[in-house]
Amino acid sequence: MYGTTYEYINCFRMDAPQPFFDEVKGYLAEMEAAGAEATVLFIHWGVEYQLKQNTQQTAIAQGLCDLGVDVIIGGHPHVVQPVELLTSNTDASHKTVCLYSMGNAVSNQRIKNMNLKTGHTEDGVLFSVTFSKYSDGTVVVESTDVLPYYVNRYYSSELERNMFPIVPLVLCAILGSTMERGFVQAMAMSADSLLIFVQRPISCGILILAVIL
Repeated sequence: MYGTTYEYINCFRMDAPQPFFDEVKGYLAEMEAAGAEATVLFIHWGVEYQLKQNTQQTAIAQGLCDLGVDVIIGGHPHVVQPVELLTSNTDASHKTVCLYSMGNAVSNQRIKNMNLKTGHTEDGVLFSVTFSKYSDGTVVVESTDVLPYYVNRYYSSELERNMFPIVPLVLCAILGSTMERGFVQAMAMSADSLLIFVQRPISCGILILAVIL
């Protein structure tokens, strides 16, 4: 994607992030002027199948923290990567929660099809953030929560297509590891389980959400 212009996608080079930082700085200023009180940035980065973030990810995350982003949520590695609390180098009172990778949701990357035989590509996490606003107008990240899950890919003869229900691991633990029967039971118990449909991925991109409380 280098050297190519996209009208609707924010692209950047991980090995040369300064133009990206400049662009984000402009977005943040615009959102603050429009009344945003907190920011959540979704970013597509990292190396596939690596269980830990690399130096480029950590450098970009720190740069975004220094710009004042409150929460960073990453994707692309297809496996879950760590959550980290960063402190700004320009404002010691500002901290950023960074989840480097959420893992997979809709995925055909099953153990039998992968060189990576650990099963990490069959997992992911749901990540939630709670913001609080105090009487003086200060907005902070009050808490975060991570719910790990298993993507139970199976073929539905009734619908004639693959299904990708997400099963929280807590249900898997309760029902045991009998796999197919256990996951069928888990899905029956979990009426609000998520069905997520495939979206086309991009190489490196961002989406910033402005939060007004």
